[in-house]
Amino acid sequence: METRTHEKEMSAMLEDAHDLALDAEEEEEKGNIVLKSGKKQRYEIVKPIVAGNNSTVYLVNHLLKDGSIVKMAMKAENQGIKSESTGFALANEIRFLVEYQKRWRDQVHGCEHLLPICDYGHSKRYKFLIMPLLGPNLDQLREEMKKEFSPTTAARLSIQALEAVSMLHQIKILHTRIEPSHFCIGTEHQRNVLFLIGLGHIVTSSKTPTWNRKPQYSPRAIANKNLYNMELECWFFTLLDLFGRNELPWNKFKNMSKETIEERKLLMFNSVVAGPGNLHSRGSGLNVFPIEVRTICAIMNKQNYKVSDLRLQLIKLLNRANVGINVPFEWEETPEYLACKDIKFDMKQYKLNVEAIRECTKRLLKDYKPPPKDESGSQT
Repeated sequence: METRTHEKEMSAMLEDAHDLALDAEEEEEKGNIVLKSGKKQRYEIVKPIVAGNNSTVYLVNHLLKDGSIVKMAMKAENQGIKSESTGFALANEIRFLVEYQKRWRDQVHGCEHLLPICDYGHSKRYKFLIMPLLGPNLDQLREEMKKEFSPTTAARLSIQALEAVSMLHQIKILHTRIEPSHFCIGTEHQRNVLFLIGLGHIVTSSKTPTWNRKPQYSPRAIANKNLYNMELECWFFTLLDLFGRNELPWNKFKNMSKETIEERKLLMFNSVVAGPGNLHSRGSGLNVFPIEVRTICAIMNKQNYKVSDLRLQLIKLLNRANVGINVPFEWEETPEYLACKDIKFDMKQYKLNVEAIRECTKRLLKDYKPPPKDESGSQT
């Protein structure tokens, strides 16, 4: 029964891919759908990888002029979804990634946590972007591993996630949707690197953000608080999920209301107001987490703290466990994981792929024009 349901879902997503191609300049080769972008680059749609409510990510083959192919990812709006209903999320993501590559990539620390955009296409009805292929997000990764992260793995992932969030803050940008599913590991030799995705709802720090609709990852509703610190709270709730999602009250008790989740968060932070001596307070929900995590919670209660203070606590945890920050993660060493992903790493082919992506990006930036404005004046 599950197999039939899965087949129906896959069939529906492939139909979406076909409808998408009809709107773009399109051709068929041996029954396969091939899209052409505004740059006349050709992409063969292979299969859907991840489907969301508003968009779907597809595996595509970038068909090069010399006859070779490079496997890449295409993110496209789903058919029947109006850009206005998503807040022009995909257009915002395209615009930001291109501007980021042009203006900021070489100027900020942590830039390795954002993927380059390699190509994009848009019309009045839909938009799509082409980017390098990624591995699973942190929720999917735990499901594939069939176990939770160890404390040292959670600490190292949290450090990379903190670097990614801080990188956006350096250029006065708020992500607004920080959560485990918006962090993916890379492929091949980048399986130890965390990439931040889901950039469709970013805003500048001069605007009032609309935070994550998932209350377990949104900041506490405290007025007049520094917006960057509020987003760091989103990072902290993501950190707690990585260290022990099954220990969090909103995961233990399903269908918990937004108001109750807010109360549990306040209890969690209030339990450490008295300082380190109160870090073992019962009922806070933090007593099962490492002392360094509880100390981070205490630090974040202060009005003025530094990101380096948060990172230092995670480094202390690694030092206490005698684990280096660059040692392989468990999914890099597990034969079962490598076998199930059928990874056959070829350095020569990888270098060719990187060069193809670099040329694609260079060509894109050469004469980039932002997505057009619609008649109402909104950029789409």
